[in-house]
Order: sequence, then structure tokens, then C-alpha cells
Amino acid sequence: MIAAIYARKSTDENGAADEAKSVTRQVEHARVYAARKGWLVADDYIYVDDGVSGAEFLKRPALARLMNSLKFSPPFQMLIMSQEDRLGREQIESAYLLKQIIDAGVRVFLYLEDRERTLDSAIDKVMLSLTGFAAEVEREKGRTADPRCHAAQGESAARDGRQGVWLRQR
Repeated sequence: MIAAIYARKSTDENGAADEAKSVTRQVEHARVYAARKGWLVADDYIYVDDGVSGAEFLKRPALARLMNSLKFSPPFQMLIMSQEDRLGREQIESAYLLKQIIDAGVRVFLYLEDRERTLDSAIDKVMLSLTGFAAEVEREKGRTADPRCHAAQGESAARDGRQGVWLRQR
């Protein structure tokens, strides 16, 4: 069986060590997972988007190559990722991508959970919605700065004679 690997890392992934979130590390772990399952991974089937937000779907060249490889007859039977949010952090888009991959006959495996992601049942679909929701919330948290930070920046700007925005904490 031939497997492909998809790895993505956003530049703004806080809370994880660089080593743990690096695309290199993701690919290494996916290769080990494939070997343990007895699958082959060719370098041509390793798709990596480094430094691209999970909310971005049009400007991810590796994702575009992966999806284009599915158009006729996929050259691989499995796709390995560390976790679902590598595919994307916007739940509607990510779910649609996953559906396209599975509909093309490619099985999707998540090595951190050592499980296959399927969409065979209502439970599978609601679980996908919940994990997609959680990924999107994490993305939004990263974009929304703490109001106390904005207030401190405004106070600092006022002290320095710069124009700033004063925000009150509610």
C-alpha cells in the first residue's frame, strides 16, 4: 500500500515547542507511522505547507497539489496527517476537503490518535464537526488579542506622546 503525507504548520502556532510543531517533525512521525503499518511513502507524495495559516485554503501550494492528485486515480491509498487541523482550521472548508479526499477512495489516518478518520456514520460526522469547531476556536483565540494588552499598549502610547486607542476592560 502506498501512503501520502500532508503536513502544515502555521507561523502563529503558540503553545507548542518548535520541534513539536515543525513540518519536519510531522513528516518524520508520519513516516514512522507508515512503516509501522507496512505502508510505503514516496517522496513525491509528501505534501508540506510551512508557515501557512490553517484558515488559508487558496494559497497553500502543497494542499493544491494534494487535491489535484485526487482528480483521476489517486497514486496512493492512504493519507497520513498528525491531526485533522493540519488540513485546515475553518470547519466548513476542512470538512469539504476531507470529504473530497475520502470520496476519491483515499483513507485518512491521524498518527497522533492512531486512528482512521471516516465519514461513514452520523457519529463520524458530528465528531468531525466538533473537532473542526475546536480548531476554529483555537484559530480565533490566536487572532483575538487580550483586551488588557490593547489597554496597556494605549497607555504606553499616551505616555510616549503617540496617538493610541484606549480600550476599557469590561
